[in-house]
Amino acid sequence: MYKNMTNFLMDFNKLKKSFPLYDRTYFNAENCDYCENIFNSKDCYFAFNGAELNGCLYNSDGFKEVDDIDCDNGVSSERCYESTDFANCTDCDFITHCVRCYNVSHSYMLTDCHDCFGCANLSNKAFCIYNIQLTKDEYRKQIKILTKKPILEIQSKLENVKKNFPKINLYFDDAVNSEYADYVFFVKNLYYCFDCSHSQDCGYSELSHYCQDCWDSLYALSCERSVAALFSTECYGSYELNKCFRCYNSFFLDNCSDCHDCFGCVNLSYKQYCILNIQYSKKEYQEKLKELKKNLELFFNQKLIAKPKN
Repeated sequence: MYKNMTNFLMDFNKLKKSFPLYDRTYFNAENCDYCENIFNSKDCYFAFNGAELNGCLYNSDGFKEVDDIDCDNGVSSERCYESTDFANCTDCDFITHCVRCYNVSHSYMLTDCHDCFGCANLSNKAFCIYNIQLTKDEYRKQIKILTKKPILEIQSKLENVKKNFPKINLYFDDAVNSEYADYVFFVKNLYYCFDCSHSQDCGYSELSHYCQDCWDSLYALSCERSVAALFSTECYGSYELNKCFRCYNSFFLDNCSDCHDCFGCVNLSYKQYCILNIQYSKKEYQEKLKELKKNLELFFNQKLIAKPKN
């Protein structure tokens, strides 16, 4: 049995190298050509690092998006184009840092707005052009002319509008008790997290959604009580996971799915009580695991290990 972490990691890496590398990573993805690291998605093209996408093209870092094109870091949005860092938006284009907006174009930092064009730093507004309030009829008349103008001219005027407001150091919406967090939406008790949403009690995480009690995660989706979950989804009570799906009570897994109570395993499915891909009985596994955790100095709070919710 291993006496230190270095020897274990050497054998673990040797085991990983014994399997061929996959050309791309995806899980439950249907009709998704030229996509990488996407989960639970359908009918996408050139989409990367996303989950629960439907009909999205040239997309990256998205979550729960439908028919979005050329967008980055969109959350729970539909029919948006050429937009970045937005959440709960519909029928918008060229927007940045906007939340709960619809029919908005070429705008920056809008919240709960609709039918706005070239606006910045507005909340609960409608029928505004370059932050000037108009009537509904006036707005519709002018918007027909504005949409025909060159994009560079539109963006230049928007930049002038933005200069009237101070720049903020952090951007978030509906974030409770979340310190040192940026680009987070609908979260609670986050610490040093970035580009996350619908999560609670997490720290040092990035681009993760619907997670709880997770630390050091990256592109984690619907994970709970786990540490260092990378590109993984629906994992519980585990430590050091990479590209794993529906695994729990496990340590150091790579490319595994539907496994539990495994340690240092690679490319396994529907397995339990394995160490370095070797099958053991439940009793043997528990005895060896106890010794491994002691020798490798892996100490965890008992609450970390738990079965997934039904």
